[in-house]
Amino acid sequence: LAGTKSVRQFWIEGSQIVGPDFDAAVGIWKYPAGGNPVQTITGVRGYGAAVSLSTGS
Repeated sequence: LAGTKSVRQFWIEGSQIVGPDFDAAVGIWKYPAGGNPVQTITGVRGYGAAVSLSTGS
């Protein structure tokens, strides 16, 4: 996962991986390709990730 320092606990959901980079931000990468994040959530200091899926209603 390019650009990270310490992704300890991550979540794989379909074709994406969500990983909080301790002391930085939360990144979302393509899975299994990896590389640079496709999206970054800043202003948070996360340690673990969990994904809750919407039912669409």
